Amino acid sequence: MMRYVSFEEKRKFARLKFAFCGEDKNYLDVVAFIPPTVTPVRNRNARSNETSEEQRQYNERASVNKFKLYIKHNCSDGLFVTFTFGRKVCPVDYDGVTAVMKVYFRRLRSWCLSVGIPLRWLYVVETGVRGGRYHVHAVLNGDVPYDRIKALWDGDGIGFAHIKPISQSTRDLDDVAGYMAKAPAGKHSYHKSDSMVLPEIEVDDGLLGEDVLMAIAWDADYNSAVVAGVFEQRFPGYCYVCHEGYYSDRLMSPYLHVEMEKIISAEARAQQYVLLSEGRLPYTPSFLRRLEPDQAELLVHGVA
Repeated sequence: MMRYVSFEEKRKFARLKFAFCGEDKNYLDVVAFIPPTVTPVRNRNARSNETSEEQRQYNERASVNKFKLYIKHNCSDGLFVTFTFGRKVCPVDYDGVTAVMKVYFRRLRSWCLSVGIPLRWLYVVETGVRGGRYHVHAVLNGDVPYDRIKALWDGDGIGFAHIKPISQSTRDLDDVAGYMAKAPAGKHSYHKSDSMVLPEIEVDDGLLGEDVLMAIAWDADYNSAVVAGVFEQRFPGYCYVCHEGYYSDRLMSPYLHVEMEKIISAEARAQQYVLLSEGRLPYTPSFLRRLEPDQAELLVHGVA
């Protein structure tokens, strides 16, 4: 007797890997691709061989995306700090820089513990284009007071700490992540506190049809309107912000990375409107896109 096979059983699905970032799950990162049916056999080249161009690009994307997840999940309302060194105290090598930063963050952590403030940090070491002097780019959670950050750096004569608040928009968070991942110096790409953790990665093999992903890649050529429609339908309550799509020879599949933000409630909108009006939260178009249409209309016309 012939067994009836449903459409859903015959249909092939793409694999989705997604992560909800932040304490309130305000950000959603989704990756879609078609998993290979056979694991490709890769011959490990000798370490002396140069990294292929495709692998280099993959490594760069992976590095930037990892920074994005760290920042979105731990420091979306945080601070971007550039630590520079005075000429007389600038370390001569990478190990000297990390030794200074280890002492600095130990002292800052001690102070935060004494007043009951959480501390999360991640930093990279870079060398300047002119002169080759070392400096450090760091992200910290926004609970730490500006004056305490500067007192333990500027006040001790180490150098100058330039502090800038990070906007809560995905695009601005991406800019910070891309800037930090661009050219780290030394043997480690970054250093972080134990409290900086990555979000949990969830996997779903039945949410997006393989045919839909192929249509997005080939027929729609990764059109943003099409991508937004498909993923906003599958993740209700979140709105599309941006995406990156390309064909991966490594996976032998189209590869799509989509970034989304939670649509905020009227109460949250009112709170953020106050922050905007007081200049305590940078206005970005991304913020406006997270509102419901009627909420956005009110904000555009200056009605709280």
